[in-house]
Amino acid sequence: MATPADTPIKVLVADDQKSNRHILEVFLRQEGHTVIVASDGREAVELHRREQPDLVLLDVVMPVMDGLEAARLINAESGEVHTPILFLSMAKDQRTVLDGLELADDFISKPINFGLLRAKLRAFIRLVRTQRTLRVQQRRIESFNDEMRRESEVASFILNRVLAHTEQPDGHSLQYRVVPAALFSGDVVFARRTPSGRLHVLLADAVGHGLPAAINILPLYFPFEAMSRKGYPISTLARELNRRVRDLFPRDRFVAAILASIDAEAGVVEVWNGGSPPALMVRPDGRIAERVDSMQMALGINDDDPKLFETRRVDFSVGDQLILFSDGIWESPTFAGDDPTLPVEALLRATPPPTRMDALVERALAAGQFDDLSVMVLTQRETVTREARPRAAQVGVATDRLALQLGAEALRNPGVIDDVLSMAGALGFVGHFPKLPAIFFELFANALEHGVLNLASGNKYLSSEGYLEYFAEKQRRLDVLADGFIAVEMALDSIAGKQVLRLMVSDSGRGFRVFDFAPEGPADDCVSAGHGLALVRGMALHLTHNKQGNEAIALIGHVDGGVPER
Repeated sequence: MATPADTPIKVLVADDQKSNRHILEVFLRQEGHTVIVASDGREAVELHRREQPDLVLLDVVMPVMDGLEAARLINAESGEVHTPILFLSMAKDQRTVLDGLELADDFISKPINFGLLRAKLRAFIRLVRTQRTLRVQQRRIESFNDEMRRESEVASFILNRVLAHTEQPDGHSLQYRVVPAALFSGDVVFARRTPSGRLHVLLADAVGHGLPAAINILPLYFPFEAMSRKGYPISTLARELNRRVRDLFPRDRFVAAILASIDAEAGVVEVWNGGSPPALMVRPDGRIAERVDSMQMALGINDDDPKLFETRRVDFSVGDQLILFSDGIWESPTFAGDDPTLPVEALLRATPPPTRMDALVERALAAGQFDDLSVMVLTQRETVTREARPRAAQVGVATDRLALQLGAEALRNPGVIDDVLSMAGALGFVGHFPKLPAIFFELFANALEHGVLNLASGNKYLSSEGYLEYFAEKQRRLDVLADGFIAVEMALDSIAGKQVLRLMVSDSGRGFRVFDFAPEGPADDCVSAGHGLALVRGMALHLTHNKQGNEAIALIGHVDGGVPER
């Protein structure tokens, strides 16, 4: 193992006397060091800048630039890692020595005592070794920081792209704000309209902070977005999100969440709370009228049991506000106490409705932020009361039947499902049978892909490549589709004295073996073949297919189980 004396270093020697430079160079080389020489201070500064030596030996009195000025410049250019300087001088006066020691690390008189110089070199070599270690550690830290910065930039880009696709706050009926405690937030807010016009919202709080917590949140977006667009009820959505978290992450990486579905026209909010602070229904004067406390454990901990995802319905009158927040707000020191509801309500009563969200956040920040903060405020701004609406708009439907036949050109339209649901919504079917959009989406997709286009699932669910290949082939077949059709019929029907909606979806294809795609009960894999039909079976009162497999009939229950008027 090398001793400090055996460790070679690079030494810059600056002296205007050639003989002195030569003697020092020979001595230092014999000690095993690399030597570079300069004849004046300016040359010494230039060599230091270019060669970056480990140690500088400077004569004080030199032409062009003296050693004192050269030392000032070298010190200024050394940066965070200091280059040690040893002054060599024949000066004996105390003032020169003191001036030199302000700029250098040591001072040795001429003529040089080489035994003393060797001893001082040993001390400097130990310092140089420490400097080298610091340089290596600094480079490692810089490299680590660069890598973390690149990874953070990629993660930030992905998260921002995801969040950009959720419904943005409008400052009136939908307000939300997220304040992370670190670079990334473990809290997130999503919002999406369903085909029937309901607003689905999710406020989620993953365990932990920063990037790991943000990663736990990301997989929730895709099922929330897709299932909300299809109109799935939040009970089904909460169950699916629970399965995603449970299947993807370790048991201790759970996600507290509140899901709400707002039907502004009906004046009703449906809420599921899993491990989050209570959702508060607040009257216009700031009084808390109702609170929906946690109903089950956080996402990822619950069993896959439909009973665990039953929701609670709360009236939502004009001027009311539904306020959701994470525990960063609820457990803030500013609201500390046996029941945070009391200080929260006091703040809400003292704050105008439009600024309540910001008031909650600012009060929590003022008390010191220890966690991610998130708040969502939903305001009922419907100006037409239910009593003032036309009777048909209150409880009735415009007709008892809708029938369509969609040919090849219509099937190529990417918005064909939305178009059909818009017609169904205008007739009142969607409002009174809210499970219709989700059920219709699945049955229509099966009729198109497995019926008209005769696509087999194949490797669709085995890999991302298989998934992309499946949809690329679907598009190719749609592009060349010359004939074929899907027939849709929606009609009011009755079962045991209660009105239901009968939905029939048939196609011109050869059909498919339904039992291969629709296992009884919930699917074990949320993206496996047949999961869509399994969900339909769970939502519909009854689902049947003809023997050929190209006609499906689903019976769909009314929103309250009653009989809508016509």
